[in-house]
Amino acid sequence: HTNFDVSANGMNTILANMLNLQNQEVLELTTEDEGLGKVGFVNSIIMKDYIHYVKNTFNVDHARFIGDINQIVNRVAITGGSGSSTINSASNNNVDLLITGDISYHHAHDALAISLNVLDVGHNIEKFFVNELKNILKDKGVKANILISRINTDPYQFV
Repeated sequence: HTNFDVSANGMNTILANMLNLQNQEVLELTTEDEGLGKVGFVNSIIMKDYIHYVKNTFNVDHARFIGDINQIVNRVAITGGSGSSTINSASNNNVDLLITGDISYHHAHDALAISLNVLDVGHNIEKFFVNELKNILKDKGVKANILISRINTDPYQFV
């Protein structure tokens, strides 16, 4: 993970805001007030409907899910990039769903063993940071012409 991942205004805040998570808190503190992931609340919704909302929000066609597709979702955690290391923190925070960009096979089994629902939407959702980072730099007074690449860097193809 990078400094932008743990920053109070960084990657996970951007992703949590995109999902309209309410009453956001840091999932796993790495300093006094910053850390990996965000936890927040959503209006009660059945899991399969919330998954559809998440996929639409992040513009992904496919996601991998571990858990109970019929559970009601109220409390959600999100960790951009690989959230494998935040599985226990998510469980300890009593979340109904951990959304992340990369869960390995063995970590998926760990999540199953502790009854933690996990949605793996792909590492590439981090692409949404580029526009926000451009805005942050402009707000800080950077005068350079900042161009955003339109190249798709996701190495995976679904066949």
